Amino acid sequence: MAFPYLEVVIGFNVLTYVFQTYLNVRQYVAHKLPTLPKSLVGVISQEKFEKSQAYSIDKSRFKFVCGFVAIVLDSGILYFKILPWLWQKCGDLSRHAAFNTKDEIWCCHDL
Repeated sequence: MAFPYLEVVIGFNVLTYVFQTYLNVRQYVAHKLPTLPKSLVGVISQEKFEKSQAYSIDKSRFKFVCGFVAIVLDSGILYFKILPWLWQKCGDLSRHAAFNTKDEIWCCHDL
């Protein structure tokens, strides 16, 4: 029986996503703290802190959405073998465009 490389790669990607999301959730919770940290008292104003905090919260929410969409797309591309299918279609297109099928990848080793 062959080693399940595809499943391992997808599993590793999902595991990495889960771990990064866990870290991002912890950071998101830290951004929602209402008081100015003691180390920043006197360095920045409360108003600037609140604006920065609101921006960081919005950025975190956007990161959650982008991360989820990315893991779904990446996993789908791998699981449904979109890249080999696309490679085949490009090869078919190159044959119809009268290219030599042995020269699908051009090398610049003569330069």
